[in-house]
Amino acid sequence: MSEAGKTQEFAALIEFIKQHRGFDFAGYKSTGLMRRVEKRMQAVGLVRFNDYIDYLEVHPEEFALLQRHSHQCHQLLSRSAGVGISRPRGAAADYRAEGQ
Repeated sequence: MSEAGKTQEFAALIEFIKQHRGFDFAGYKSTGLMRRVEKRMQAVGLVRFNDYIDYLEVHPEEFALLQRHSHQCHQLLSRSAGVGISRPRGAAADYRAEGQ
C-alpha cells in the first residue's frame, strides 16, 4: 500500500472512532498515534486500518483498549517531554562539585 493510501485509511479510522465513540485524538501527534494504533492492530492480528475499522465494529470492547493504550502512551510522552530541558542542580550535581 502506498504511503498516501495508508494515511488516507488512518484518517478514516480516526474519523470512525470520533464519530462512533466521540473520542477526539486532536491533541496527539499523528505519527505517534499511528504507531500506537498499529501496535493494537498487531495485537489482534491486523495489518490494514480499514480492517481495524471492521474489527472495531464487531469487537466494541477494543475501543476501550485502544483508547486506554493511546491515552497512557500520550501521558508518558507528555510527562517526559520536559525532562532534561531545565534540570535543577540537585544532590547529584552537588556531589560531583564536591568531588573536584
